[in-house]
Amino acid sequence: MTMPFATAIIIAAAPFVGCFGASAVQRRLEGKSFFFLRSRCDACGRQLEFRELVPIFSWLLRAGRCRHCSAAIMRLYPAVELGFLLVAFWSAYACPDHMFLPALALGWTLVVLIAFDVLAFILPNALTLPLGAGGLLLGMAEGFDQLRQSALGFIAGGASLALVRFLYRYFRGREGLGFGDVKLFAAAGAWVKLGGLPSVLLIGTLLASLHALFLLRRAPADAARQMVPLGAGLCVGLWLTWMYGPVFDWSLDVLLGPGAGS
Repeated sequence: MTMPFATAIIIAAAPFVGCFGASAVQRRLEGKSFFFLRSRCDACGRQLEFRELVPIFSWLLRAGRCRHCSAAIMRLYPAVELGFLLVAFWSAYACPDHMFLPALALGWTLVVLIAFDVLAFILPNALTLPLGAGGLLLGMAEGFDQLRQSALGFIAGGASLALVRFLYRYFRGREGLGFGDVKLFAAAGAWVKLGGLPSVLLIGTLLASLHALFLLRRAPADAARQMVPLGAGLCVGLWLTWMYGPVFDWSLDVLLGPGAGS
């Protein structure tokens, strides 16, 4: 089937939107205002020209360095730009037409959340709260029963991880789970409903465990003190579960066929 023109335009624009998202992440972490600021090199402060702002390709052509001072440019930019492009292609391939925009909104939000969690171990309320509201609104659009299932997932997701967070702090005497993870898991419940939460948690904890094993091999002496970005794993789990259903029901036909509630 021929790709609709509007979908093709959105896919072409995805890396540029990703550049916008990456800039928002960087400036938020640096405590700077995002709006009305022109893009500049962080090292020399020189204002970047248009040809230096072409997503992905500019970074590759300059080998990841500023054209003026040769300082390294954060990999955040090509990573987020590629993430936005991948989400756009994935959504166009796997989603029915009426689910393309919800998939895009979900996927792009998750890419930005992953960037925040990997770089700074934070999951901003400005993203997790609208994400939860978006899942509830999508459930509302699908009918009362789906809204009820989304609401149950939202409540169960938040309550379950809040309980884990409380118990860990009670028995270990320190924080082991951020409240941002609790809000993210609540939002996940709104999107994948109650039945999808175990799948999201399984994928998220598996990825977090693999990350912890990597830290253990890389720096065994410091591994116990290293933080693990569980939220990033939950984001991947949410995306895969929403697209293809709970991991326990996956098959080759499911993964290669249309997803996103089709």
